Amino acid sequence: MSKNLCLKNSFKDCGILRSVLAMLLLSILCVLLQALIQTANSAAALASTAVMPMILLCNVLPVFLLMCVIYCLTNRVWISFLITALSAFILLTVNYFKVYFRSETLSVFDFSLVSEAADIMTGYSFPIPYTLIAALIIFIAAFILVLKNVTNAKTKPLHRLALFGICAALGIAGYFTIYNGTAVYKVLPSFANEYDDVSVAANKGFIYTFLSHTTQRQYTPPEGYTTEAAEAITGGEPDALAGELETPVNVIAVMSEAFFDMESCENIEWYDGMNPMQSFDRLRDDSLWGYISVPGFAGSTASTEFEFLTGINISLIDSSMPVVYKTHVTQKAYSVAQMFKDYGYTTKAMHPGKEWFYNRKAVYPRLGFDSVLFEDDFDYTSEDLIHYYVSDKVTSDKIISEYGDYLENGDGNGYFNFNVTIQNHGPYSTDEPRNYRLKPIDGLDEDGYNLLCNYADGLYDADALLGEICDYAEDLDVPTVVVFFGDHLPFFDSEGEYLTLLGKDVTSDTPEAAQNKYFTPYIIHGNTAFKNLVAENGGEVINGRGEDISSSYLASVLIEYMNIDGSPYFEKIGEISQSVQSISGSFYVENGEYTTDLSEESGELLKEYQYLSYWALRDYRKEEKD
Repeated sequence: MSKNLCLKNSFKDCGILRSVLAMLLLSILCVLLQALIQTANSAAALASTAVMPMILLCNVLPVFLLMCVIYCLTNRVWISFLITALSAFILLTVNYFKVYFRSETLSVFDFSLVSEAADIMTGYSFPIPYTLIAALIIFIAAFILVLKNVTNAKTKPLHRLALFGICAALGIAGYFTIYNGTAVYKVLPSFANEYDDVSVAANKGFIYTFLSHTTQRQYTPPEGYTTEAAEAITGGEPDALAGELETPVNVIAVMSEAFFDMESCENIEWYDGMNPMQSFDRLRDDSLWGYISVPGFAGSTASTEFEFLTGINISLIDSSMPVVYKTHVTQKAYSVAQMFKDYGYTTKAMHPGKEWFYNRKAVYPRLGFDSVLFEDDFDYTSEDLIHYYVSDKVTSDKIISEYGDYLENGDGNGYFNFNVTIQNHGPYSTDEPRNYRLKPIDGLDEDGYNLLCNYADGLYDADALLGEICDYAEDLDVPTVVVFFGDHLPFFDSEGEYLTLLGKDVTSDTPEAAQNKYFTPYIIHGNTAFKNLVAENGGEVINGRGEDISSSYLASVLIEYMNIDGSPYFEKIGEISQSVQSISGSFYVENGEYTTDLSEESGELLKEYQYLSYWALRDYRKEEKD
C-alpha cells in the first residue's frame, strides 16, 4: 500500500484513471512553462496564471483535452505529452520572438504570412532569453521522467472511447462558452497595463489568448445592420458624389516606414545642422500637421495604410487586430482611392517592396487603384539598397517621375498616387553610422547609440523625400497636395529601453504612455497653385497644428483640406472624428480626454461607424452600379 503512494510507482502500468491524472498534472506543468516563457515579456504573467483559477483553467483545459485525445489514440501518456508539449513550446517560442520584434502576439492569421516573415526576418539577430532555455530544460527533464516512470497498462477500447467522448463534449462546451470570441476573455481581470495588448495577453496566457482570437476572421454584420441603415446614416448612397470637380487637385500620399518624431523626445539633442527632420520643420508653418494614433506599436504597417485608405478603424471590425489584407479585404471595397477614381482620377499605388508582402498585389486593385508598382518596377542597383531595402531617394525619384509622366501624358482629370516606403524598416544596424547626429545620452551604450544614429540617418532620408516631393510640386502650376505620415514607431528593443532613454515613456500604465506608443506625425501640404485655386474659389487653406486623430480619420482630414466635396461616407467619418478623436483596441480619446468607456452619445456614433465600415468592406459593389 505504501509503495502505491510513491509517484514513482503510482504511474507504473497505470490504468485510464491514473493516466488522466498524470496528464492533468502535465497539462498544468505546460501552462506554468508557458507563464515562465512569457515572463520575458510580462513579469506579472506567472503570477496571473498562478493566482487566478479561471485564467489557469482557460489555459489548462485545451492542453489537457488535446493530451487526452492523443492518449485515446495511442494509449501512451509519454506520446501525448511529447506531441502536446512540443507543439505548445514551438508556438510559445514563435510568439516570444514576434512579441520581441514586433510587439504583437502570435495569432492564427499569422500562419498565412510564413513566407513573408521568413523573408523579412533574415536581417535580424535572435537573442535567446534565459526563460526560454529554462523552459526547454524543464520540458526535457519532465519528458524523461514521464518516459521512465509512467507506463500504461493495456486498457479497453471502450474505456478510451468513453474518454474521447467526454473530451469531445468538454471541448464543444468550452468552445461555445469561453473560447468562441473575446467576450469572456475581455472581462477576465489581469495585472496588465490595460493599454498594452501584449501585456494583457501575457497575463491571460498565450494559449487562451490564441484560441479566443481564432473566431474573429468571419466578419459578420453589426447588430441591426442593413444596407438601408447605412444609407440612412449618410442620407443616401454612401459613395455618391455631388458632381464633377471643376479643377481637380492632384494628390501624392506617402506613408513613411517607421517615421517617428524624435524631436518629441525630452532627452534628444542634435549636433549643429544634424536635425534629421529639417524638411518637416520648415513645412509646418505652411501646412496642416499633427499626430495620428496608429493600430500597432513598432509594426502593423498594412493596418495603418488600410485605415488611411478605407477610413475604417480596425479595432471596430475585429478586436483581434488581424492582418486585414489577408483576412478581410477579400473583395472590392470602398476607399479614398475609389472616391478619387469616381471623380475621374488616375489612381496609382507604389511600394518598393515585394508584391506578395501583405498580399498587396491582390488588395490594391480591390481598393480602387488602376495600376500598382512594386520593387521590380523601381530603377535601382545594389548601391541603392540601405540595410537590405530600396532607398527613399530611389522612391522619391520614382514618385516624381511617375507624376511628371502623368502631367505630360495623362488626361488631366486628376491624379492620386499612394506610396508606402521601406528604407527605414528595421532592424537598425549597430555598426558605425554615416553621421553622428545625436548627442550622447546618459545610460546609452555604444551599440544603442550607433543604432539610434543609424535610425536617425534613415529618418533624415525619409524627411528628404518629403522635402523633394514638396519642392517639386511647388514649381508646378498644377494644384497639388502632398500628405505624408508615419506608419508606426520604430522597433529598437522589446522592453522600450531605448525609447525611455530618449525621454519617451512607452511602458507606464498611463494615457501619456499610450499616446507616446501609438502616435506618429502627419503633415498635409499644398503647393502655391493649390492655395491660389482655393483663394479664387473663396475658400481657406487650413494651416498649423491640427487635431491628434486616428489614422482612420486622416483621409477625411485630407478631403477637408483640399476644399472639395467628399463622398458622404468620408464626410460622416469626419463628423464622427469631432467627438471621438482616437479609437484603439484598449482606449478612446473622447472630446480630448482619454477614456476606456465612451458616453452614450459617442457610443451611438461608433455604432454608426461600424455600420459604415461593414458597408465599405462587405456591402459595397461598385460593379453592380455601373
